[in-house]
Amino acid sequence: MPRTLKKTNLKQDPRALDQKYVWHPFTQMRDWVRSKPIVIQSGKGVMLTDHEGNSYIDANASIWTNLHGHNNPKINRAIQNQLKQISHSSALGFANEPASYLAKELIEATRLTKRPKSSPQPKLAKVFFSDDGSTAMEAALKLHHQHTCRARPKITPRYLSLESSYHGDTVGAMSLSHSPLFHKPFGKIRFAVDRVMAPYCYRCPHNRAKPSREDARNTRQCKWECIGKVEKKLNRAKQAGKPYTAFVIEPLIQGAAGMIAHPEGYLSKLERLIRKHKLHLIADEVMTGFGRTGSLIACHREGVQPDFLALAKGLTGGYLPMAATLTTQEVFDSFLGPYESFRSFFHGHSFTGNQLGSAAALANLEILQSKASLQRRQKLEQWFQDGLSQLWQDPHVGDIRRVGLIAGIEIVQDRDQRTPYPITEQIGIKVCQAMAKHGVLTRPIGNVIALLLIYTMTKGQVTQVIDSLAKALREVTGERD
Repeated sequence: MPRTLKKTNLKQDPRALDQKYVWHPFTQMRDWVRSKPIVIQSGKGVMLTDHEGNSYIDANASIWTNLHGHNNPKINRAIQNQLKQISHSSALGFANEPASYLAKELIEATRLTKRPKSSPQPKLAKVFFSDDGSTAMEAALKLHHQHTCRARPKITPRYLSLESSYHGDTVGAMSLSHSPLFHKPFGKIRFAVDRVMAPYCYRCPHNRAKPSREDARNTRQCKWECIGKVEKKLNRAKQAGKPYTAFVIEPLIQGAAGMIAHPEGYLSKLERLIRKHKLHLIADEVMTGFGRTGSLIACHREGVQPDFLALAKGLTGGYLPMAATLTTQEVFDSFLGPYESFRSFFHGHSFTGNQLGSAAALANLEILQSKASLQRRQKLEQWFQDGLSQLWQDPHVGDIRRVGLIAGIEIVQDRDQRTPYPITEQIGIKVCQAMAKHGVLTRPIGNVIALLLIYTMTKGQVTQVIDSLAKALREVTGERD
């Protein structure tokens, strides 16, 4: 007789069940099972409610995914209407309406309208759907690799990316990354990818300027040494007969690296070098896409269009796991040929082009591109900038890095010396735990407190987020008013 599943007793404590059965990502489970975790039960707008009835502001947009708030009426309706038709069918050999419409909208939405005459930009033309940020980057990597092998058969594909970069947790995406904290244990299964200095202005060895309220990254003394190092790397590789074929970057701000904000102009300068040396630009906009940095696509803030564009997180407005890799007609054409040539892209996922995700994404794009949403984000960005400035009053705030609606506040022991807290003190975790007691939820990246605003926040909610951080810092570091 087959074993029948017991009906779950909904009166059981979900916290106890979680701690007994669930393995959480990026979490030291020894600490987790000793803690009293918050169990999220519902969400409305920017607010989350736990199973005990406590409410919190979602200040990291549910790990950087949510754009327009939880239970957004427009996205809810889109998913409900799609459910009446079909929830999923295979993209292997079949098309579906929502994914077809979404592909068209993505190509149009990511078109670079201000194309600099001095630097012709590629034109994105095709969309490959997948499930999340890692798979979007994996697809970009494999597409570039196969295309390069066919278009330049005498050249072995070689990749260059930034120090501390993080591009995902699948093997290829890990290989493109340089984040020892996340990927060191998997060194033997990753392939070699070279790295260059990241434009981490606050901890740049060439930057002797002190952070200040006026300019936390103070680049007035900057001579763009980081760009010079890229140029040297590209020249040496070319002279050695082993040129790089792609540069991989999270444009404008590196998320998991600690919200490292790049100085204005870095991306455009880098892009000119890349085009000069005939590399492909692979842009990881998993976090930075869909308005997070002030423009729909972060690259476009500096007039740059990549050859491969990876999108995820905010694609469905934070509702469903879905991702997309956009590329050019030239790349697409290199996979065309007779059936027996086997030039197809042999890569895919069971839920590629999922209808529910596509419906949510279409509604998300419609909201994003509305005049009301654009004006709202502009106001929100100003409120955010004004509010963050008050944090300079705390002597343990070493740096405040903000790009659009993303901010990273780096906590230090000594501001003048930029002395970091030892990782053993778990200062970031303690600050976020204290913030939760004040009704605000976010998650640290080491000693950096990450804040990502949901686009429907009010001015009062922005103030509450920043005030809660200020209070938490004083409580944790022992500082008093």
